[in-house]
Amino acid sequence: MLFGTSLVVCVLCMATPSWAQGRAHHAPPFPWSGQKVSGPMTPGGDAAVVQYEPESLSIDGRWVVYLADQDTDEVVELYSFSLRDGSRRKLNGALVAGGDVQGFRISPDSTRVVYRADQDLDEQLEIYSVPISGGVPVRLDGPMVAGGDVPYDADYVISSDSQRVVYRADEQTDEAFELFSVPIAGGTSVELSPASGVPAGFHLSADASRAVMKIGLTEIWSVPIAGGTPILLTPAHSSVDGVIVTPDSGRVVYRVRTLGGLYSVPIAGGTTLQLNDEPIGDGDAPTLRITPDSSRMVFVRSNHLYTVSTAGGPPTLLVTPIEDLVGAPHITPDSSRVVYIDGTVFGERWLYSVPITGGTPVVLNLPPNHVASPEISPDSGHVVFTHQGLSSELLATPIAGGAQVDVNQVPGTVFDYEFSRDPSKVVFLAGSAGDVWQLFAVSPSGGAARTLNRPLVAGGDVTGFVVRGPWVLYRADQDTNDVFELYVSRLTTTDFR
Repeated sequence: MLFGTSLVVCVLCMATPSWAQGRAHHAPPFPWSGQKVSGPMTPGGDAAVVQYEPESLSIDGRWVVYLADQDTDEVVELYSFSLRDGSRRKLNGALVAGGDVQGFRISPDSTRVVYRADQDLDEQLEIYSVPISGGVPVRLDGPMVAGGDVPYDADYVISSDSQRVVYRADEQTDEAFELFSVPIAGGTSVELSPASGVPAGFHLSADASRAVMKIGLTEIWSVPIAGGTPILLTPAHSSVDGVIVTPDSGRVVYRVRTLGGLYSVPIAGGTTLQLNDEPIGDGDAPTLRITPDSSRMVFVRSNHLYTVSTAGGPPTLLVTPIEDLVGAPHITPDSSRVVYIDGTVFGERWLYSVPITGGTPVVLNLPPNHVASPEISPDSGHVVFTHQGLSSELLATPIAGGAQVDVNQVPGTVFDYEFSRDPSKVVFLAGSAGDVWQLFAVSPSGGAARTLNRPLVAGGDVTGFVVRGPWVLYRADQDTNDVFELYVSRLTTTDFR
């Protein structure tokens, strides 16, 4: 059994699809409650939602893409399933002996899938592109030197306009990784990295105009995504980290480790601004957050919570904690408030909300005070959370304060939960009587929970899920114990893509 039974849970933070924008859709021609989407499994075969991969459901809501050793045990291949007509097809080309598909991404326009596989030469991982509805795959990377490959799934990204793929590979010299850009349907790749060094990582701007990369310990470079002259964004610093491209694609924010300074610079180059007046230590660096509207940064310094404009200006102190701030702050999607936990890691912990420009913090939870894992609704109206050690409770409260509701009406332990893009639905995985894990949906305002999976075979469990629009894709041994397959349910009966 290739994929085992480990939990695989994905968080979706993608553009709002048309179902949430008021467009009418027709119901599908066959029922969609616990409908199986993966194909018949060879003995020993399993399907799996890709771990940490939010793209198993296409943005247009018409396709499921998945990996499985469906046809040959221990040979992982790539498939797509139409949510319109129930058809499925294999997407990858013929695999060399020992070859597997390692991962994939769906283009934002939902027309193509880019996947990473040792398709042509065993252990040489390269990237390929294929229409999501099936067709002939094309290899995107250039000829690889002996030992070269695209080593990780984080090393290739599709631009937001679905026109290009940017990837990192030791294509020209083994172990000398460089950054390249290529049209998504195939063509000539161009090198993006400067001559000064090897990119340690990269980001693409949300407007698909530029790639930002860190070179060595001290340099941040920006370059047009289709190729051009790289621009050095950082002045002489001893070490930089925490590189963030603002969601509006206008600026790059970063931290200088040795000085503890936060800096902001235009993405195409220009005047660098310092955002903080006192050092930020290594322990506080992971707390850096940018608001979705790109206007402000939130950060922790010496256990105090601050906000500052990304265009410069003095920081504003938001919170002097009662105990200690636990974990990173959460910013509402509308950029209006910050949600944070105050307390100690193993002691009491309270959940608070505060306006992002300053104001009086509001306590969101009732005792017992052991808050864990807050999640904010897409409309910024509610936050859901559990209490550590009391995980049978799934609690919800308005983001600015109000009545707390226990929305879990299912006896058992809540393992994971996510809002759908429709803020009236929370999807959660819970272990009920007999330690049977099932999938449910409920309103954050309370009420009866709806079971999303079909009745499970004896010994069966749901092991993970993905949510997009009205669809929930889940993995379970629903029909045959220990044979893990993929299924879909929809959250509503009126919205369909």
